[in-house]
Amino acid sequence: MIQNLLNETIGGLQVLLRHKEIYTALVHTNQPIDTPLEELDTQIIKMVEETPKFPIDFEMFSFTKTFCDAEFITGNQIMQFDDVMWPKFYRSRKDFQEIKKQEYLVRKNFVISKKLTPLQIQTHPFFKQPHYTNYITVNPNIQDSKSQDFGNYNTIVPAFSNFFDAAQYFRTLIKQEDRIFYDVGPQCLHQVLDLLDLYIVTIYSGQLDEKFRVGKMPNLDIVQKKLRLTYKSQVYPQHKGHIQFLVFEK
Repeated sequence: MIQNLLNETIGGLQVLLRHKEIYTALVHTNQPIDTPLEELDTQIIKMVEETPKFPIDFEMFSFTKTFCDAEFITGNQIMQFDDVMWPKFYRSRKDFQEIKKQEYLVRKNFVISKKLTPLQIQTHPFFKQPHYTNYITVNPNIQDSKSQDFGNYNTIVPAFSNFFDAAQYFRTLIKQEDRIFYDVGPQCLHQVLDLLDLYIVTIYSGQLDEKFRVGKMPNLDIVQKKLRLTYKSQVYPQHKGHIQFLVFEK
């Protein structure tokens, strides 16, 4: 079933196997789904409890996130949204374990922490997972707490002025073959686009409340200057419109 999901959404497992720096986005447009990419205007869809559900996209996103060995994420993302259900579901699946062929619970996370507090690091479930190794960038809230014991799984690392430098530093902390999943918003995407070798975007064309649209994405013609479009899925009915998956590779 996992193979079928990947075949339908991104063209197959081989797409993930041949890449190391991976980003996925679910975006909205008011334009028709068949609008030429260079004319397409998109905004990222905010993922909160009230956001309309896009099941096939969420399955693809959750599998891809779980399949990767490492994650580049902001503290804000961690505090706003708890998405452990689907990764746990996939890790329990025999077909996932056969695909992964390694210790599938081990994970390294690089956390950009502009506002995280010592209390959040000490109490939030994300920072207490025994199979996680978390590298948390220092910020003014935890500046005086660097020597504090945050457990065996959490290490405070230097702050960075931009996401690009932070992502490059993260790569030095993990294995060269590890796949990094970038679970961050448009601001980060602008900064790390040159690092990515796989960009998967799900375009939703249809009715969506303005409050669920939270930031303009880089135009796809900009993405096409960095990566090449290699796959377009079929169009699927979803919510009050249609979605389509596009795969860009370096």
